[in-house]
Amino acid sequence: MRDPVCVLVRNLYGHPLAGNYWQNYCEEQVAKAGFERVHDAWPSFYKHKLKQCYLIIYVDDFRMAGRKDDRAYCWAELRKHVKLTSPELWGRYLGVQSVVADTTYTDPATGTTRPARTLRCDMTEFARSCVDRYTELTGVSKFTPVQTPFLDETKIAIEDYNFDDKNKGQLADHANSIIMKLLWLGRMSRWDLLRQICLLAGQVSKWSVACDRMLHRLIAYLHHTVDHALSVTVGNPSSDWELHLYTDADLAKCPFTKRSTSGVYLEIKASHTLAPVVGNSIKQTAMSESTPEAELVAASKGIRVAGIPILLSLIHI
Repeated sequence: MRDPVCVLVRNLYGHPLAGNYWQNYCEEQVAKAGFERVHDAWPSFYKHKLKQCYLIIYVDDFRMAGRKDDRAYCWAELRKHVKLTSPELWGRYLGVQSVVADTTYTDPATGTTRPARTLRCDMTEFARSCVDRYTELTGVSKFTPVQTPFLDETKIAIEDYNFDDKNKGQLADHANSIIMKLLWLGRMSRWDLLRQICLLAGQVSKWSVACDRMLHRLIAYLHHTVDHALSVTVGNPSSDWELHLYTDADLAKCPFTKRSTSGVYLEIKASHTLAPVVGNSIKQTAMSESTPEAELVAASKGIRVAGIPILLSLIHI
């Protein structure tokens, strides 16, 4: 081939502006189908102007929620402007297998039977792959059952926390690949792992012997709880829902930096509804000098990352 240069007809993956072009194109097309943004703070989240249907776009994945007849109408409108495959019911999305179960319960106030639906965010296979990755790198395949993912950090020798030639962890060169897999699992389905995963994520460039021991404890816990998953149950009408926001902090519990960690949890709750919305574990950016200071920092974080955004979305929904 003497002249390998050709005219670019379609955009290529990797182009610096590929994401912007695609997002702008999608926004234009879904607007023609009758959708509009719920709020500017929530890009790629749309509501149909006439039907009670909500649409989320993640790259080339379109996910819609709404009544069956309304969904059929909205999909038909979208197909007029975007080339789409036939929609499928609940399945895998962003590595999460959605498992839906329908149940009923008796309303104690009226004695009537009401329907309820549970959505389970199953990542069992992915969790096993995290354990397998650890086994592949360390050769360890047997794990003692443990009750929590947390190691008693006071029982680790102080010198083991230091990162130097003598105390460099066995997994120093591979920690990043394991932690990144665990981080996705923690964010999408296993919030009980977030604190320890985020703690270790901050150490990937200075991995010590103490990090090896903490990761082993985390993997041991995961090995015996691979089938645990985040679940959402909705059995009440939206008029009964309440927003519950919880925040907490541990004072100077990070053994490496002595900083506190902010915990944030937001849920929608009613008599037969429990829907976790936000779960975060965030290391604070400065050292707190007292428990009240650490708790106030956590409360501020919870209001900013969970409370205000959910109120904004509810106002516009």
